[in-house]
Amino acid sequence: MKTAFTILKIVRPVNFLITFVAVYIAGIIAVNGIVINEEIFLASLSAAIIAAGGNIINDVFDVNVDKISHPKRPLPSGEMSIYQAVFLYLVFSSIGILLAEKINALTFVVAILAVIALFFYSCCIKKIPLVGNFLVGVMTGLAFIYGGLAVYKIYYTLFPALFALLANFAREILKDIEDIEGDKSAGVITYPILYGADSAVLMAKAAVSLLVVFTLVAYFSDVYSKYYLFLILLDDLALVYFLFALVNEPSKHELEKMSALLKVVMVVGLIAVGIGAK
Repeated sequence: MKTAFTILKIVRPVNFLITFVAVYIAGIIAVNGIVINEEIFLASLSAAIIAAGGNIINDVFDVNVDKISHPKRPLPSGEMSIYQAVFLYLVFSSIGILLAEKINALTFVVAILAVIALFFYSCCIKKIPLVGNFLVGVMTGLAFIYGGLAVYKIYYTLFPALFALLANFAREILKDIEDIEGDKSAGVITYPILYGADSAVLMAKAAVSLLVVFTLVAYFSDVYSKYYLFLILLDDLALVYFLFALVNEPSKHELEKMSALLKVVMVVGLIAVGIGAK
């Protein structure tokens, strides 16, 4: 039981579910509301499993940082060994790719590229200020396009992909501010370490401001209905709160609260796109 719970913790079940739902909603939008589709289901499962593998390998490379920043996670706490985690990563990544191969050639290629990108993000790219943050945003946005690729239709998945990119880019910046002490001790040079927390907060706010603009542009471009507008305005109110809530030199608690808020914004945005597509 403890082992199963430890595996659940390291794969981030909430992130797993969000990835699955994101791909599935993207697929539904792409096929004009057809809810039951085998290709979309397989794509959703494949993406969620690959993302879980990405979380595992990220924790492997971050174990020293997490001893300071997140000591209760499975690896720094000793609940799981590095060897067990690497084995689990290989299993998850392999299953994700095999599922993608059963859909079509495009999803198979994208799945392989995603696994490679997540590995190199964890070992190298995340150490490059902003580039690593942006790649996480791109990979999150790719989940929506992946859902469209499963049914060979990506046009209506482009906006939600951009939404996810900007929301997660901002969230990754906040996480870097949270992890300043751990990153410093591990010799990782992030944007907040190079240019300060204040500058990083401004960068996150810029991404959120762009996000608010794009949510409204999407509605007025006549792609989404009034149901989308109602939910997205709630999202935008939360984002405006985000812009005013973060003060200079925010505390760790404030950063965690705003990071959680962005995750909620993502979920509400998913629902808005799902029920509001024309």
